[in-house]
Amino acid sequence: MLNKKILAASIAAAFTLNANAAIDLGDSDTALEYASQTITSGGSIVANAAFDVDAEVGLNLPATTTFYVRVELDNAELLAAVTGAGLLTSNSAGADTIAHEGGGQVGDDYTVYSFSSANAVNNDDVLSLALGTTSGLKVLDASQPVTITYKLYEASENLAALNGGEGEVTSKSLAALTFATGQDLGDTFDSIANTATVAKQFTEFTAAGNVGAGKKAGLGTVDLTVETGVLAADDSVQVVEADVFTTPTTTATVEGDLSFGTWWMSSADDCSVAASAANTLDIAEDMTSASVPSLNYTAGQTLCVEVDGEEVIPRNSAGYSVALASNTGVSGTIGSITYDTTSITVPYVTTFADYNQRIYILNNGAAPAPYSTTFQTEGDTTATAGSAAEGVVPAKTMIAIKASDLVTFTGKTRGAAVIEIEATTSNVEATTQTINLSDASTDTVTLKVQ
Repeated sequence: MLNKKILAASIAAAFTLNANAAIDLGDSDTALEYASQTITSGGSIVANAAFDVDAEVGLNLPATTTFYVRVELDNAELLAAVTGAGLLTSNSAGADTIAHEGGGQVGDDYTVYSFSSANAVNNDDVLSLALGTTSGLKVLDASQPVTITYKLYEASENLAALNGGEGEVTSKSLAALTFATGQDLGDTFDSIANTATVAKQFTEFTAAGNVGAGKKAGLGTVDLTVETGVLAADDSVQVVEADVFTTPTTTATVEGDLSFGTWWMSSADDCSVAASAANTLDIAEDMTSASVPSLNYTAGQTLCVEVDGEEVIPRNSAGYSVALASNTGVSGTIGSITYDTTSITVPYVTTFADYNQRIYILNNGAAPAPYSTTFQTEGDTTATAGSAAEGVVPAKTMIAIKASDLVTFTGKTRGAAVIEIEATTSNVEATTQTINLSDASTDTVTLKVQ
């Protein structure tokens, strides 16, 4: 025969005052967030004191009067019996009479106790249920929170308390367990903006990140990072990388303009780990994508490029996307390459003999502004920079550049140009004027400056 004194002691011990309970139904800041990578619908949160429950009584209760307490779970079921748990209020230790009345079995989503105290109970006294200590939870739908509700009934409403009916005199609910990603992709993909400098005709980079000025640049680092404050379902403690990232060591793909330089992933963020067969990108024929050998991203891998000092580094404001093959959805964009200039776009340049075209650049700034020019042509045409393709626009001055001095076209007599000038956008204005020599008509166009 079960010793009733032992049973009473076990009840009082489990449903008790718990000043360190993780979840206070009156304080949303105590709700717990679990990593969605650690639990699926129908999955389990392992028993842990982290989700024991506190709730203020909510009413002033007279002494020696019986009330019923019901604790409900929405979107979860018990994995172990919660029947030997008792109640204790914060003003009446040892003076309570508690009995388990219903529910609390494996698969149930509620448990009910009768309760009375030898002392009067204040509305802000706390009832504590050792829910997590006693039982894990089966989560029915991991896309929705688990809500825990406390209800207090008078003894006359005991049937409502046992069956979840209306009639409670006070209640309190909290979305106590929520689910979100444990992957911090924003910090996993740490982008670095790089600048190709006009002073080197865009053949070298200025210093950025941990890489000094020169022919080498680090575009950003991929370093697996977890969200702070998100828990693992198997132990209710802060997740680590292994909890939420499938495979820290994995191949990867990179997309972006890879048409220049040598590209590799470096385990040092200053790109001091040189390119090798183990870390060099295998660039596709179209030069816009590449595969990366299998590397470990736990401590970070930095996307690096090194140029030869002769080729012009193209701008890439969109950056480079990186996707880790063995981790579904783990992708992000890092890096960008800009110029330390203002760009003047000349969509149409012609050296046709019957036209006389000039480009006018106005520098409203207080300092001289060096400029350089790059050209784009149709496939059957090449462009050779002329004597005026580089130069300086003096301060507070306008210059005129003849198209025939700017460029020589072989093939067709037309193309496009971008003039990069070392001045702020607000200080630069530009136009083209084309004169038809046969009839002296003119065409003047205001150019885009950005």
